[in-house]
Amino acid sequence: LIECYFEGSSVQSFNRKQVDMQSAEGSSPLQQGAATVVPNNAEQGGSSTVGSGWHDDDGGGGGRKFPGINAYRSVECDVDPSDLGGRIVGGRNALYGDAPFHVSLRSLYHERRHGFGSGLFCGGSLITASRVLTASHCFTTKPSNMVVVAGVLNRFDRSERMQQRRVLRYLAHPGWHARTLAADIGLVALVSPFQWDGGVQPIALPNRPPVDGEPCTIYGWGQTAEGRKQRFQPVCLQKASVSVLGLERCNRSLHTVVTVPDGTLCAGSFDGGVDSCQGDSGGPLVCGGGGALYGIVSFGWGCGRANFPGVYTDVFQYRGWIVEALDSDPRTWSGTGGTGVFFAPVRWSTAVGVIIMFSTELLVLLPS
Repeated sequence: LIECYFEGSSVQSFNRKQVDMQSAEGSSPLQQGAATVVPNNAEQGGSSTVGSGWHDDDGGGGGRKFPGINAYRSVECDVDPSDLGGRIVGGRNALYGDAPFHVSLRSLYHERRHGFGSGLFCGGSLITASRVLTASHCFTTKPSNMVVVAGVLNRFDRSERMQQRRVLRYLAHPGWHARTLAADIGLVALVSPFQWDGGVQPIALPNRPPVDGEPCTIYGWGQTAEGRKQRFQPVCLQKASVSVLGLERCNRSLHTVVTVPDGTLCAGSFDGGVDSCQGDSGGPLVCGGGGALYGIVSFGWGCGRANFPGVYTDVFQYRGWIVEALDSDPRTWSGTGGTGVFFAPVRWSTAVGVIIMFSTELLVLLPS
């Protein structure tokens, strides 16, 4: 049985049955540096590979490590100073227990080569002990190269609070399209379940559509300012308060740069200053009194810009697909799912199309 929670209800149980689902077991492996979350400073030159020009102060793994990685591990994140800036853009430190459902998706290659905490490329949300809901555009590497980490606020923390699981398969929504970012929702199946404790818990799925103006919270380890500078990548999980914004006005604001696909919602502020950013992709938008998963970080035009709010996959519109996917055996998932192509995001290409920051790099959407 697979169990998940719905907002305001008890646990729902689903018997497994075979469904013609798809996975990305055959997708191309992650290229070194292609989907990292802490790119080098541009002025260093050369490739954007994690570790270029960084000294090694953490034994093991054979690769260059983050500078001061041991010091990062000692950072206490369970504090909430009033003067803390940072985003997620415009955010602050999340406290222990704020988001026990939030997980990080990491590249096993980068974790082993450059140190624990270096390979984070997307976020996700636990909806059962062995299933993670995230964005389909996060599926840029083979499941065998992915690990999911839960239970910690400091992404470098390897204490007893930390739980880590290997990925068995992942499943993109059949409507997912990399060109339009439609149906940017996917499910990750783990090799073994997480153990519930104070820092690791599931989140409920919504039982109603989002309401315009509704207050919500976003979480992530994504960049805290627009740009590619390493210093903008937080050590501690960030959270920020946003509001659901009317889709009609959101479309008017974004129509000059991108078409907002169906099945999405906008959140943030038209005044700017608060937003998700690169590296937050796949993470949660949590709304409602009970704290349900209403949105998944998908894309945006820049980070925290006025009149350009963030775009999120509307989870309520995909509840039927989620239930069906949970009711299927992940061992039957095959292929990539949808009509999109999984790829390493294009970097800094401004010659054509619309540039949209997502996940950890830049995606160029070619004109229709």
